[in-house]
Amino acid sequence: MRRMRSVNQRFLSGLCLIVLVFATGGQVAMAEDGTMLQIEKIEGMAYGALVNKDFSRLNSMVEDFRSSKGRLPDGRWKLTFVTSGLTRGVVARDEAAWKARLALFDKWLSTTPNDPAPHLAKAIALVSYAWDARGGGYANSVRESDWPIFRKRLVDARDALECKP
Repeated sequence: MRRMRSVNQRFLSGLCLIVLVFATGGQVAMAEDGTMLQIEKIEGMAYGALVNKDFSRLNSMVEDFRSSKGRLPDGRWKLTFVTSGLTRGVVARDEAAWKARLALFDKWLSTTPNDPAPHLAKAIALVSYAWDARGGGYANSVRESDWPIFRKRLVDARDALECKP
């Protein structure tokens, strides 16, 4: 039981970190140093590579930003904006758009199953998908029927990180 609690605590800590990174990555302040333009470029390149199924380009982007530890002029990691670009254009409560986007992640995973990038990207997308079901309001404003969907999608995100189909 103690080991299970430890694993669950680590998972929740990691998931909170992913949500925090993703959430702060989406909040972009205008900057005179060209930060906004760089963010738009990174997100656009990632989005374009995903929808065009150019997975080798996507893997290359991720590896380049990861290995170079690339940062924007304001200090934020460039890699954060690769992942936020991957869910660009999916509007709230659009189930068909989410299914289509998640299918692209699955296709990416099938081309490079041993690369951690598509697993992490899919997990981040699934966390966003979970929050799409829950909504951003206070917990007492969430419909009872939305809680199980939220929880299921978070479990799916964990499974993606653990490389479970």
